[in-house]
Amino acid sequence: MQASGKLSVTVRRQDMEDELEEHRGLAILDERTRALLPPDSARPIDVRTRWSLRVRYRRQLTSTLFFSHVTFYQPATDDMADRFTADAMTAAEVALSAVLALTSTLHHHYDNEGGRRGAESDVDGQLLLGLRARF
Repeated sequence: MQASGKLSVTVRRQDMEDELEEHRGLAILDERTRALLPPDSARPIDVRTRWSLRVRYRRQLTSTLFFSHVTFYQPATDDMADRFTADAMTAAEVALSAVLALTSTLHHHYDNEGGRRGAESDVDGQLLLGLRARF
């Protein structure tokens, strides 16, 4: 079960050579999570109320090169310094033609309570390389 409220601001600018988009959002989320097979040390139902701050930046650097970055910072409302998650995703895309593009995405996730909830580490990351086709 989840409830949320959100406020966002988006700034877009486009001229002949450049396209830029910046987005900032603030939300408050209330979540209830139930573990399917909880370990003995975990609570069967975890209730978390947290803020969610999102910053997104997208820019067309040249006619064929695109860059984007999104960061989420989600602290608990009752302990913002010691209970939080942070996600960052950075992507680049190089257009090979009007249809094909090479893509690269780096995703980094940090959850300072992940180990306490049974994860192997508080940090997780991915590097994805791909070829995208638009139809």
